[in-house]
Amino acid sequence: MADVTALRAARADLGLSVMRLWITYFSCGGNRDADHLASYLAGDGDGADLVDHDHIVDALNDMYFDRGLDRPAGVRPELTTPQTRAIALQVVT
Repeated sequence: MADVTALRAARADLGLSVMRLWITYFSCGGNRDADHLASYLAGDGDGADLVDHDHIVDALNDMYFDRGLDRPAGVRPELTTPQTRAIALQVVT
């Protein structure tokens, strides 16, 4: 299972309920139910495949951008310059 620490931190940073995150996750192409999402974020359950994980990242990033924040989830810490972050955003989203 992928490390979900960054996903939990982003959800907390945005002040999102699991249900609000699930709605955006679903609109980004996710196909699991809200209970599965909650379980995955808690580190329980059977996990998610990489595509599902990417849909969660996409949902979080969409909400950051909707709020005018440039704090994309899923970008590795070593990607700190504007140029490398822009490239990472193309890969992550």
